[in-house]
Amino acid sequence: ADLGRPGLGGPVSLQSLTPTLINSAGTPVLQDQVCPVLPSSALHDVVRQRAL
Repeated sequence: ADLGRPGLGGPVSLQSLTPTLINSAGTPVLQDQVCPVLPSSALHDVVRQRAL
C-alpha cells in the first residue's frame, strides 16, 4: 500500500477514517470484507475513542 500519497494523512487516517482500506496489492477493500465481525458503527466508535 502506498501510504505516502499526499492528502491521505498517513496510514492511521487511511486505515481508520476512510470506508475502504488499501490492501498490500493496492486494491481498495471494503471494511466489511476485512473485518466482517465488527459492524462499521463499532469500528467508528473505536476510532472516535482513539481520537479523544
